[in-house]
Amino acid sequence: MDDLSKHIEECGLPTRRTEIFQGLGINTLEDLRKSLHTSSIKKKLRHQAKQDEEEALSTLFNCCHSDTMDNLSKHIEGCGLPSRWTEILQGLGINTLKDLREKLHTSSIKEELRHQAKQDEEEALSKLFNCCLLYNTPSDIRQDRPCAEVSQFDNRAKSESGSVDLQQQNHNEVELLEKLGLISYFPDKITVDVVNKKSSQKLDSLKDIPWFVLSKLLMLDYRGRDAIITPNIKRELATGCEQQVMPTRDDIEDFLTELTGELSVDGAFAPHPTDVIMAIIRCSSYFVKQIICEKLFLCKLAIPLVLPPLLQQPSMILLWPLRTIHIENYSDNRSCPSASALKQPIPVISCLRLGEISQSKSKILNEVLNDQSHPTFFHKDCENGMNKRSFSEGSVEVAWQLHVPRSDRSEKVNKATKVILNLRGNGESCEQTTHFLFKVSNVAIVMIDLQHCKSDYISEFLERVSNYDSSCILVVTRQPNVLLGTVEKREIRMFLETLQKMEFPRERIIFDFEGTKAKNVRVFKEEIERKLNHCLEGLNLRSVEQIFEAAAEASGITVDEKASKFSKVKDRAHCLQKSIGKQNTVGLKTRNLPMQCKPWIKWAKLNKEEHRQEHKGDKTINAYADMIYREKLKERNEQLQSLRKQTNVFGMFMRDLLSFSKIQRVYYLKWLKIYLDDLSRQILPEQQRKFNEMWNEISRLDDKTPGVGHQSTNMKQRRNELQNRLKCLEQELSDSSFGLEHFMREAAQAYEAFSATRTKDHKIASIKHLPKIMAELMIQGFPLELMDGDAAHVPLVWVEAVFQQLKQIIGDKKVFVLSILGIQSSGKSTMLNAMFGLQFAVAAGRCTRGVYAQLLPLPEEFSCDKYEYLLVVDTEGLRASELGQEKVQHDNEIATFVIGIGDMTLVNIKGENVTEIEDVLQIVIHALLKMKLVNKRLALRPSCFFIHQNVPAPDAAEKLKLGQLKFMETLNQVTAAAGKQEDAPEITRFRQLIEFDYNTNILYFPDLWKGNPPVAAVNPGYSESISKVKEVLLKDVMQRRSFQIGIQEFLVKLKDLWNGILDQNFVFNFKNSLEIEAYSMLENVQSELQWSLKNAAMKWLNAKRNVIENCDCVADSMEASLIGELRSHLETELAEVKKKLEKHFESRYAAVLEQWKAKSLIRLQECYHDIERRTIKSLKDELRRKVIQVDSMKDVKKYKSLIMTEAKEWANELKQDQLDEVLDDQDMKDHFKYKWDEWMKKVDCENDDDEDNIESKITKVLLETFPGDHVLVRKSLTSVQSMSVNLMQQKLSAFVDQYVANNGIHSDWMPKLFIGMIPKAIIGDSPKNRAKKIINSKVSDMHSLVQNADRTIEPNDIRVIVERTQDIVQEILKSRIVIQLVDQFTICVAICFYRYACEECNQLYKVSRIGGNGVDEYSYPIALIEGVLQQISVKPSVLAVTEKDIIVDRQEVRKSHVLVDAEMMIKRLYSKLETYINNTQNQSFKEEYVEEIVKIVKEHAVITEDVRFTKEFIVKLAVQACCYALPVFREKHKKYKDSLNPVLYLEREYYDTFYEVFRSSVRKVSDEKALVQIVTERLCKAVQSAIDRDIQRELADDVRINVSQVKLKSTLLKAVLHKLLDEDNFEEFILYLENLDACLRKWVAHFLDEYLFLEGENGSRYVQIVVKEAKILLSKISENVLQASVEVPEEQVTQDDINRWVWEFHTKVSDKVPIPLDDILSLVDGYQVLSIESFKMALSEYLKNADKKLERVYANHSRDHLKKVDPPSIYDIILEECVGCTESCPFCHAPCTLNNAGHTQQGIKHSANEHYSQACGQYRWTKNNKLVAENCTANVASDARFRCTETKHEWHPYKRYYEIFPDWKIHGDISVEATPYWKWFLVKYERQLAERYIAERPDIPDSWKQITKDMARQSLRS
Repeated sequence: MDDLSKHIEECGLPTRRTEIFQGLGINTLEDLRKSLHTSSIKKKLRHQAKQDEEEALSTLFNCCHSDTMDNLSKHIEGCGLPSRWTEILQGLGINTLKDLREKLHTSSIKEELRHQAKQDEEEALSKLFNCCLLYNTPSDIRQDRPCAEVSQFDNRAKSESGSVDLQQQNHNEVELLEKLGLISYFPDKITVDVVNKKSSQKLDSLKDIPWFVLSKLLMLDYRGRDAIITPNIKRELATGCEQQVMPTRDDIEDFLTELTGELSVDGAFAPHPTDVIMAIIRCSSYFVKQIICEKLFLCKLAIPLVLPPLLQQPSMILLWPLRTIHIENYSDNRSCPSASALKQPIPVISCLRLGEISQSKSKILNEVLNDQSHPTFFHKDCENGMNKRSFSEGSVEVAWQLHVPRSDRSEKVNKATKVILNLRGNGESCEQTTHFLFKVSNVAIVMIDLQHCKSDYISEFLERVSNYDSSCILVVTRQPNVLLGTVEKREIRMFLETLQKMEFPRERIIFDFEGTKAKNVRVFKEEIERKLNHCLEGLNLRSVEQIFEAAAEASGITVDEKASKFSKVKDRAHCLQKSIGKQNTVGLKTRNLPMQCKPWIKWAKLNKEEHRQEHKGDKTINAYADMIYREKLKERNEQLQSLRKQTNVFGMFMRDLLSFSKIQRVYYLKWLKIYLDDLSRQILPEQQRKFNEMWNEISRLDDKTPGVGHQSTNMKQRRNELQNRLKCLEQELSDSSFGLEHFMREAAQAYEAFSATRTKDHKIASIKHLPKIMAELMIQGFPLELMDGDAAHVPLVWVEAVFQQLKQIIGDKKVFVLSILGIQSSGKSTMLNAMFGLQFAVAAGRCTRGVYAQLLPLPEEFSCDKYEYLLVVDTEGLRASELGQEKVQHDNEIATFVIGIGDMTLVNIKGENVTEIEDVLQIVIHALLKMKLVNKRLALRPSCFFIHQNVPAPDAAEKLKLGQLKFMETLNQVTAAAGKQEDAPEITRFRQLIEFDYNTNILYFPDLWKGNPPVAAVNPGYSESISKVKEVLLKDVMQRRSFQIGIQEFLVKLKDLWNGILDQNFVFNFKNSLEIEAYSMLENVQSELQWSLKNAAMKWLNAKRNVIENCDCVADSMEASLIGELRSHLETELAEVKKKLEKHFESRYAAVLEQWKAKSLIRLQECYHDIERRTIKSLKDELRRKVIQVDSMKDVKKYKSLIMTEAKEWANELKQDQLDEVLDDQDMKDHFKYKWDEWMKKVDCENDDDEDNIESKITKVLLETFPGDHVLVRKSLTSVQSMSVNLMQQKLSAFVDQYVANNGIHSDWMPKLFIGMIPKAIIGDSPKNRAKKIINSKVSDMHSLVQNADRTIEPNDIRVIVERTQDIVQEILKSRIVIQLVDQFTICVAICFYRYACEECNQLYKVSRIGGNGVDEYSYPIALIEGVLQQISVKPSVLAVTEKDIIVDRQEVRKSHVLVDAEMMIKRLYSKLETYINNTQNQSFKEEYVEEIVKIVKEHAVITEDVRFTKEFIVKLAVQACCYALPVFREKHKKYKDSLNPVLYLEREYYDTFYEVFRSSVRKVSDEKALVQIVTERLCKAVQSAIDRDIQRELADDVRINVSQVKLKSTLLKAVLHKLLDEDNFEEFILYLENLDACLRKWVAHFLDEYLFLEGENGSRYVQIVVKEAKILLSKISENVLQASVEVPEEQVTQDDINRWVWEFHTKVSDKVPIPLDDILSLVDGYQVLSIESFKMALSEYLKNADKKLERVYANHSRDHLKKVDPPSIYDIILEECVGCTESCPFCHAPCTLNNAGHTQQGIKHSANEHYSQACGQYRWTKNNKLVAENCTANVASDARFRCTETKHEWHPYKRYYEIFPDWKIHGDISVEATPYWKWFLVKYERQLAERYIAERPDIPDSWKQITKDMARQSLRS
């Protein structure tokens, strides 16, 4: 008993089961084994176990409510459950008794636990039974496969044939799996994804066989099952045999081996075809099993039903794969609805053999089954039929004998539908399976051999089977070589007598011979059929599913659907199906899936109307669009309400979909589809019958001859009634159509409603996960509905969300899109299914509604670098009769959509007659023509294949050659007609549209079926044709395509295409994304290449500037030499740049870019010439400046020598005077400074009075320009000058003195600053606090001036403080704070900031130098601030224009109408003036400047031909413009003069050097060390100059790489708009709209400052770049120091030696730093050096460490330092590169977004990515003076008119805007509105905009008012 108890415990059963076994008389394992063989002990044990388990569970449920048990494990043990139940409960989230109690109250946990208990108990019992039968322990079961349970048959046959060596059999099976390459996929690991990737037509080795068979089956080629051994595989098998150890054999043995068909004596047999099928089934996932079985059924091949035990897997019956197989029943002359093959009550016939028989059992079954040309059941006479069988031994296959309609069958035999089961192998050794067959069959055919009749086993077998309900037909065969002698006849007699005793009916015995001859095959077949029909008469049939499940349970065979992965999802799907089945069939879809019905269909119609506006009437575009928007939102809200209600059915579906795992979700949807399809088959036939009857009644009524008078009227009324009823029935039929696609469509609408309404309802927040789920399902093989078939609309939001999720999961992979087009029921879906193994719905009539896309990985055999995935698009058929009048428009949309999204389109044609589909071709031609109109720019080459099905002749292509030519002629005629219709008369031939060769692109397919359905199999010729097309597509067409798109680009293409179809403007919208993306990339590349040219030119120029600076004089030949060198250098760079550009044109967008290649090269050449011209100009200016400098600095050399000598003398005097004292550094600085000032007084310096005469020069030119208006000029000058006087200075003294006396000045008096200066604000209650916040936030900016505590405040710092103060005050004013005394307020804030800076510098409010040569240590800074304010006095504001300043020559034109135009003209003038002023060089003021300004003014004086400014206003404008430019001219003039001032030059370049000479002399430093320090100091100064000269270029190079906002104009505009949104300031927006150039300048400066001066761990980026460049330059100079060498005698180094070294060194550094040779020679003069080498080493080390000093210098630089450098600054360089075209839309001021400023010269017109509301461009309606809310795109598409200055205020139609503005391209689209960004702007600032433009507020749609700032920001990212 201990042995039995141990086994019970190891099997996972409770130990108390020992008592149960004991009660049944079982005390040992031996007793249990005997009981299993001799009685029905299993049934009793299972019944007892069920009772015991239920009692234990009841105890568990009842006791858990008691508080006596606090430990879950103890509780489980106390209830009598196994300890593993602790893990089971934990897996369900139950860890404590409290959890269990809560679960029992809140969920259906009891049902789940009972189900788990039943399953757990069954597994334990099965393990116990198996180990007993095999004499194994449960641990052995884990190593060896479990043997099948035996039935009531004894094990005598097994004992007779000997026991099976299980381990050897396992070894053989594993070996076969390894040879086939399937061992890694066992079990159930071949997924759909694997099938799509691995399926192949290649058959070169054994490992290719499974994938070859799969490929053939997926293409419906039944021959793939048999033809699996090729010569290559035979050689592989032979090679494998030779490599084995071969025993010695003689010729006779070899001959015998050959006769038996063996390839080797060691078992190296070729695989058996049924083994291959079985191995594939074993290794396939359940989803793939279902696909394979569907294909086997269509191929009329047998399907595996029962799998024998294999590698630890028990016997299993496959019901799941049969679920999707449907068969049709026929009653005489009509077909009945199809139904699941498992659901129908069909008789089941099984066939098995006992022992070896003479005839092939499978072959006989094939004869009985049908008369088709290929065998359903594989048999030994088939190809490879003699190969040894392994896997399939003991398996059961199933096939159906389908009913044949009366007209197609013989009257002798009634071929009703039957299920045929066939046992593979000997029934004697498969007792469990034999038991199953007799339990499941209505009739069992048992085949035995004549010689086997005498066996006692046969008699006993027949006696046992007599106990079954099934009838048994006994077929006796005879071996061909056996003669019927006396003995044989006696044995037959004895056998018949035995059967008679058993009461076995004589009529159920069939012999395959008569006398000495075998029976005729036909006679034998008919005899079997008659006996079968006789046995089947009067049977009460059950469904096949019920029979199989019952028989499997009785036989102990596992049913696949009862596995754990199936049970839960099946139950949930069944629960959902039952909820639907209980309802009334009428309105089924409307009740359960309401969102996709009325709301969605209405929304789709509204959306189309919004785009097309066909019924707008007299409403404005925006008003009508707003009305439609509200209606659409209403429908979405209705959908949302339905979603919140969560109807029982859809709510269950959503909960299930979101709760299941990925794999569970797949099976759940498959189960749901099965249930829903079954439900539809029950509902739809009755609805279709009613519909047909009503249609027939209408037809009969129409056939009657109408009467006259009253009778005719009655008939007409009757017909109308019937027609209305027919429409109702049609709607009922549509509502009754209820499939899985409708649930997925409802999910799509749920997401669209959720997204559109932006609800935050947490109850439905899980909706947002739906796109990800759908994307995962697409990867797992489920199609996505792109276009709803009922609403004929694309749910764009849903589709976009799904593809975005798909991109996140698999990446932005390249996809090849294959679409198909054809008339209804032409076999489109069937073709795609066969080609790629898909499962699109197929049947007669309309199966596919809408457009579906399925994603497939590219098969490995067709793998390439260009594509990674296929997207197969199936579509509904064209010319659908049920569409009625909507057919033409619907078909056009479908055809355009399908061809538009496809890289290749298959046009499917039924038959060879083209005339039958001429209208379909018309649709295709029009769609392709529209593609061609786009392709003029895109250069895409769409492709099409025309496939004629049902053309069986193999030489059809040759015979129909004439037809092909006529076909091409037809296509050309249709193309020409379409070309005329589409206004493209040059398109006359079909091949102009697509890449098409009528020799190769027209294919002929034979019929799909080989025979008459339903008994016909798929035609192999059809499969071959499919294979050929697939190879052409995936090898030739795909490889040839030069243009590939990823998922993101496909999504863009789909969106543009659908929007184009909605807009009925397909051409523009299709090109608008991919083309722009390609062009943007080209502009980006070209911008980089042009910059590389400019960068090279600037780098070369800076090097040559150093050379020029270092020369003593400019030779006459120097200019020509340098220009030649420049051109050579730039030509080399140009060649490299051209190579890079050519390479870009070979990129992925090569086909698109080709159209711009020539223009891009021309543009690059023009850029080269422009760079060359500008560089030469700069070079000449530099040479000219050097000439002037040499002349002006002619005495500087003398002064340098003098200062050098006197500095040494002064140092020696100081040493003599202070022998006992050591001078500190400050004392030395003071002494040197004193002496320096004396030296500077000796320098001859011309006084420059020109600066004071600039005003007089301006006055002189103005008087000369306006000779007759001197009084007017002087009056205007007085007026403007008084306006320009610095008012701050006038009121400064009294105000500041009083303020300081009363309040004092220190940094903590900020709050007091505002007392009395800021009155009560107009808006807000705390203006002072707001102003304080603004000022306090800017105080920290002053820190950049005073980072070094030892530095002093310089005059330039005061200038910076004042300038920043002015900016801050303007910011305060813009924040709606009113300040009465603005000027005084500005002064006080400036003083405050100054005080703060002084305190930070530890200064006592002092200034180091005020000016001149004097020092005022402690002077109060007001005087200095006054001087600065006077120098940078605020420019006069833009001159205002009034009506009196305008002259109008035409009376009908009112001045008020042109006043706005005049103001715009003034603004354009000042913009051009600003550009001109800033571009002038730093040089002496010239009178030509004033002349140019006056010229600019006069150019802008005429507004139109009939409108101009008055003469007085022109004079005033010219004067004001000159005064506007005066501060800039004064500053440039001063800089120029300062650069030539010897005093300033000496102080700037030599002060530090001479101080070092002085300091070294005072400190008594040795000559060599002193010289090293002096030269180092001079070189550092030169390095600093070189860096200052080149750093702008280096900064620009770095910025272009790292600052994305300023790379291109498009990115800059987006960045600026983001910033404007952050600022949210009306004036900033106005600056963007009215003065874009100034706005971009401001924000470019902001972006650069933010990047360059943001402090990090290693300082600002600016300092990092400068220090890096300094280190590089110092390192190079240090190397040059060491490289410079001269031969020096061993004796003392002379001055000539030093000079020679200096000369050598200077030649190496002359192009690196600006340091003249004389400078260094003058420095070394008089110093003694002991060794040149030691001097070089010391100098090199000093230079390497000099970077720290330079870093300290540049660390004090601020952003203002960069702004003050000589042009071009970093800001100028970047602006020039990224601002691009500066034109704006003449209607709405939207900027041209092209990066090339001269693009119009290349034929590319101005274009804006988006147009704004025309209110932004000051346009208003004349009838009410309201600003225009519509944008240019909508107006250009409408019949509206405009008038402006350019039209001379005459009305002009928007549609012909190009006549007025020929350089602009504005596409017309009535559906396009302004972007959310500008809608938000117009809503928020409508009042300010109206006030500014003196107009009424615009009519803003309500929908615009819902737009938030976040939505506006989001629109910038799209």
